[in-house]
Amino acid sequence: MDSMYYILRRQKYIQSWVGPFQILFGGKTYIPIIGDQRKILLLVTLFLNFGNIYEGYFEDKSYLTNNVYGLSKYAEYEEGFEDRHGIQIHDIVGFVHVGLCCSLLAAELLNSVEGFDALNTMKEGTLLYRLRDHRHLKMCASLAIVLQDKAWFFMLFLFSILGSTVNILWYAGCMIDIVPQIRMMDFLLESITRNIYKLFLTVMLGLILLYLFSAVTYKMYTNEYNLGDHIDCETLLDCFKVHVDYGLLNPPDWDGDGAINSFIWTSQSRNVETAYHFLYELGSSVYNLIYIILINLVLSAIISGLIIDTFSAMRDENEDIQQDIVDKCFICSIERDDFDQLGVSFNKHVASEHNMWQYLQLKIYLDRKDEFSYTGTEHFMYQSFQKQETFVKLIPIKKALAFERAKGGIKEKHDLVTISKKLGRVEGKQESGTKDMQVCLDKIVHLMEAQRDMADMLKAERVLLERLATQQTALAQKVAGVERAVDQLGSSGFAGVARRLGGGQRGAGGGLEAQHDADEDPRRPGG
Repeated sequence: MDSMYYILRRQKYIQSWVGPFQILFGGKTYIPIIGDQRKILLLVTLFLNFGNIYEGYFEDKSYLTNNVYGLSKYAEYEEGFEDRHGIQIHDIVGFVHVGLCCSLLAAELLNSVEGFDALNTMKEGTLLYRLRDHRHLKMCASLAIVLQDKAWFFMLFLFSILGSTVNILWYAGCMIDIVPQIRMMDFLLESITRNIYKLFLTVMLGLILLYLFSAVTYKMYTNEYNLGDHIDCETLLDCFKVHVDYGLLNPPDWDGDGAINSFIWTSQSRNVETAYHFLYELGSSVYNLIYIILINLVLSAIISGLIIDTFSAMRDENEDIQQDIVDKCFICSIERDDFDQLGVSFNKHVASEHNMWQYLQLKIYLDRKDEFSYTGTEHFMYQSFQKQETFVKLIPIKKALAFERAKGGIKEKHDLVTISKKLGRVEGKQESGTKDMQVCLDKIVHLMEAQRDMADMLKAERVLLERLATQQTALAQKVAGVERAVDQLGSSGFAGVARRLGGGQRGAGGGLEAQHDADEDPRRPGG
């Protein structure tokens, strides 16, 4: 989705000045035949290569070497014109080929994602993704993305230039452009590249086995068998080279009968009847059997099996994808049969209710809109689009309005009456929401007033506490003054004061004490 957005944005930037060139770059909108310039380029490439492999291409046999001026039988030529070397037909076709390659490359560059924008679509953790934060390396990273994405079109243009200026054999490289245009060939190529590591390990194992067989052959069976009518085991390197070139598909072809070289035995004056010769024959037979099983059967089957199994798995995967596209909704994943049982058109559901391009339009709309002007719903959707875990919340998996209507038994009709009823319900909900909001505002006002009263009470308590603190401070000062006065009187002054205070107390309480004594002792005179 990000790549689609950046492509649309880039096309919007260039549409003001690229309008005249849309005839070449715009595709089928203006001139349909020019819109298929890649197919035309392939046809021109085939024409050039077929002319190249034609046996009569040379000057005395091929019409391709005739100059343009020589095509007309009735033209009058100037004197000495036959000695001039005119423009050849393959040169004209080559110039057309270069022009088509140039237009194709320009179209791909104009319609591609801009380098700076493509940095944002890179997967986190990759080298190019980390380079986007470096100011000086950002331009290099953007250029690397453009070259990586359009590398084949640059190579195609280079082959065309070399073929038209250096040698026509360079047009052979342009034949590879047929692979991405045919889906089946693309599958074949991908089936090889997908398991490239496994194929590499298998080839390494094959080379190791061939080297082992070459070593055994060089030591024990030198020049005793050939591989595809080729034999050269004078050195270990030559023997290994022959086994690599011809040993994978061709089994050993021994001289003489079976796996026994009778000429070797007679030349070395050996008796065939001896046990040594029998073991030698048996060893050569076992060697031949092991070679055929490991190299010609197992190794070839492993290599071909990897490619065939991968191609079969990719074909099944593609068929499943195509089947899902035809029979399953891309958004809700509900199959066509479920809609048919409900009596709802599947194509109508995909086109109107769950149109995947509307989700893409929503994504582009949210990306282009200012984040500060989002509504609550738009902000939620924008946050959900950022991660795969939250994006699932926006997708109605196994849900559709058609099934909801079927459960309710009522099918809604989008007429004026229904729309007015819906608007009335929306207005009622809006009024109810306004009332609820007013109630909330009143509660907030009451809470603010209560908070203000509480603040006044706290202020009064604070003043009271300050007064109590002032009185406590004054009382503490008075107590301190009394203590200082007591310290200044001394022991003598304190005794005199005590006597005076004591005398006064006795004068006041003497009568009480005498009365008390008289009551206790009746014999006293006072009694």
